Amino acid sequence: MNSKARVIGIFIFCFILGVCLTVQTKNTDSEHAFVSAKVLSDNEVSMAAEKEEIARIQELINETQQTLSLYENERVSHSEIIEQVETNYNDMKLLAGFTQVQGPGITIFLDDGVRDLYEWENANDIIVHDLDIMIIINELIKSGAEAISINGERYIPTTEVSCSGHTVKINGRTHARPFYINAVGDPSMLHSAMTIPGGYGALLLQYGLIFNVEKSDSVIVPAYKGSLTIDYMMTKEEVQ
Repeated sequence: MNSKARVIGIFIFCFILGVCLTVQTKNTDSEHAFVSAKVLSDNEVSMAAEKEEIARIQELINETQQTLSLYENERVSHSEIIEQVETNYNDMKLLAGFTQVQGPGITIFLDDGVRDLYEWENANDIIVHDLDIMIIINELIKSGAEAISINGERYIPTTEVSCSGHTVKINGRTHARPFYINAVGDPSMLHSAMTIPGGYGALLLQYGLIFNVEKSDSVIVPAYKGSLTIDYMMTKEEVQ
């Protein structure tokens, strides 16, 4: 009887142990679920995007810290900040034409012709017109002129040149012949543009007008004397 009880006890013990091992195996298998290659690839892409975003944010933080340091650093004084603002303001004035400038360039002398008219010819053929001046200015700009003046009148984008009888009105002021056009830029380039065969300068000479171009190492172009009035132009932010 003791032997049978022992066998039965061993059987029961083995049965219980088998059940426990089965349950443990199932739990272990559930923890190691199958993951597809696509899921792994998606995770890698997501992690790469997150890393890029973190790097971008870190770069923005660094730039912001540098800007803050610029103003918080004791070595940057108010006078240095004001000096930088004034420099930017002066640069804007220079580019807008509100500052007298000087540099290498050319001087053009333009005047009415003095030759006798042909029997069939109109006197306007040998007179300087506003169109002649504007074509010369356009050629100078195309050739790299950085500053231009006509009889001391600074040419800026809003400058008007119009005929008024035997005179020409420039920036609202009337000027009579002759006309002196100063241009600051590459002297060789500007001179070539004005004297090239077949160019407008050659055409003026062909009609009999007086047209002379000289290079110079020091051409003075005065500042714009008028004022700018803006009535209709607005920035995009102002419109919104």
